[in-house]
Amino acid sequence: MALLALTEIEAQARFVSGYYVKEAGQSGNANLHASCGHAWLEVWDEYSERAVRLDATPKGDPTINEEQQEQDLAGETGEGDYGEHDDEIVSEEELKKNIAELKRKQASEGEQTRPKVDLAEQRFADLAECRPEQAREFLQALERVRKIADKQGHPISDRLKDEWRKIVEERKIESHDYRGPVRMDEGSRLEDPVLAAIDIKSSEFNPTGFEKDTRVEKIELDFGGINVYFSFDLSGSMAEADLASGRSKKDVQRDVALLFVDSLMQAAVISRREGGETNLLPIKIMATVASQTGETKLPLTDTWGPKEQWALYSSLTQVARGGTPTHTTLQLIERSLVKELADLKQKGTAFEKMPLHYTAEISDGGSDDATETENMHYSLKAKAMVIRSYTIGGSSASADAAPPLESFSQLPEILAEDIIKQFRRLHPRKVKI
Repeated sequence: MALLALTEIEAQARFVSGYYVKEAGQSGNANLHASCGHAWLEVWDEYSERAVRLDATPKGDPTINEEQQEQDLAGETGEGDYGEHDDEIVSEEELKKNIAELKRKQASEGEQTRPKVDLAEQRFADLAECRPEQAREFLQALERVRKIADKQGHPISDRLKDEWRKIVEERKIESHDYRGPVRMDEGSRLEDPVLAAIDIKSSEFNPTGFEKDTRVEKIELDFGGINVYFSFDLSGSMAEADLASGRSKKDVQRDVALLFVDSLMQAAVISRREGGETNLLPIKIMATVASQTGETKLPLTDTWGPKEQWALYSSLTQVARGGTPTHTTLQLIERSLVKELADLKQKGTAFEKMPLHYTAEISDGGSDDATETENMHYSLKAKAMVIRSYTIGGSSASADAAPPLESFSQLPEILAEDIIKQFRRLHPRKVKI
């Protein structure tokens, strides 16, 4: 019934049947019997790009260890017990009858049409503390920017994630390990003769005390990931039309910002998922905006929930005004960098495990104070920061300037190449085990 209810709202869900393992035998194998049969759902979450397990069985089954069940579902958004009720899998006819009854009840309450607000939009609006129509605008923008492609037609978001995934995989190395004690029929050599002798004297046909050779995957930690800092431009000229697209420069830049921050945050999820407790190759992002003054819109973080997403997006939809005080955004970045370095030093982080630091400075026609901005470049580079200055619709005399661009629409491909270049500095050295 839960599955049909989800299909009514066009959710991508599937029915899964199997067994709930409650106990193991002496050999470590699961004890399965008729009462272990169970069914549950998997619902696809397009934002985390994974299937979320959802158990619709009501709570209160006396045969279930609820504490263990909570541990099994740790981190999942679904609720419910692993139940084993006789009526858990009902007939198709009864399911249709129940759905029809729910619809009749809804109609009798004056709700004969589906709500105008999509459930995903409402969920985002609740978490981001914005209006549903604002949530719709953001989610549509997110879907749009994830499709932005390079000249070969490859989505830039996928390129960044794929490159990062390669590095994560390369940092995993296999090595031999020996595990015991195990039974003789599982082991490859004798590890504990005393333990084996005791079992043999007690007439044990399959004595323990042996060990087995296994291949285990370990994670090599040579580097500490990367921190990426952005300085965006919201000066008055950003309200003008972009040459290539005809949209306002501000709007095109907003899409670029969302594309890269979202892609890098997804890479951070890959690190957490693949690295487990090792915090393999962490990524953190910081975003600042230069308008009448410099403002931090996203502090250095790897958190990318609805609140952070809406905070960044809404800040880049503001009215463009004032000049381009890029030196003030760089000052904010330097303060964050100094704090990050101090935190790493306090933790005793070795030099070879320090993160890389990269700043993308984006402006329309250059900074108001080129001299002070260049001084900030020197100051940041003295702290091992890599800086690239992207000037659209103008030129820059800075030693850190990228080739000038005519349109903000050209920025995604060029910036992606530069960030991937930074990624490749993290490829591990080959180590023999």
